Amino acid sequence: MPGWVSSALEFKKQFIVASVCVLFGWPAMGQENKSATDMVDEFVRNSQTMKARFTQITNDDTGQLVNRNAGYFWLLRPDKFRWDYEDTEQKIISNGENVYVYDKDLEQLTIRNLSVALDQSPSVALLMDGVNLQNLYEVSAVESGGGVIDWVALRPLAEDAGYEYLELGFSDQLLLVLRMEDLLGQKTIIQFDQVEINTEVSASIFEFKPLANVDVFYD
Repeated sequence: MPGWVSSALEFKKQFIVASVCVLFGWPAMGQENKSATDMVDEFVRNSQTMKARFTQITNDDTGQLVNRNAGYFWLLRPDKFRWDYEDTEQKIISNGENVYVYDKDLEQLTIRNLSVALDQSPSVALLMDGVNLQNLYEVSAVESGGGVIDWVALRPLAEDAGYEYLELGFSDQLLLVLRMEDLLGQKTIIQFDQVEINTEVSASIFEFKPLANVDVFYD
């Protein structure tokens, strides 16, 4: 989840979807003759759509729980995604032109142009087609320690990224876990299940109309 999006949510630090965010099927780390960069590139190319349920947990730098939530995620490349949070009824939606961050409890809607979000949040750019990862990240494989999940680490090259690293965890050609640490040591883990790749996703679910009596902010 991207830093500017997370700042609009209740814990107001770091991303996802967010943005990004996210979460799909590409070859697992155990395959030979593929670098970490190659595998992430394949993940971007080969997951044109995605549906999944997610659980998101954020802990502070001492390990204390800051936030726990769950919901559903959808992706339609090249530029549409949606996160629906169940407990707080928050939504983060890209319709391909703008990103909408809606908070029902606060009765607030924040709107940002998608191109601005991409410029300021490389983690959002990971969801899009045609991303040159070498220009955005230092990409490396992470020792799995013999576990069932294989990991790729993405460390942003931009000094103002707002987070230290992203780690993507894969098993059986599916992205199951996204881990992130912000500059204050706060850690967010997003776990995915019920993952569906390249099944039909209607473009209509990425449309969002401001509701009545909602404060609208343009960021």
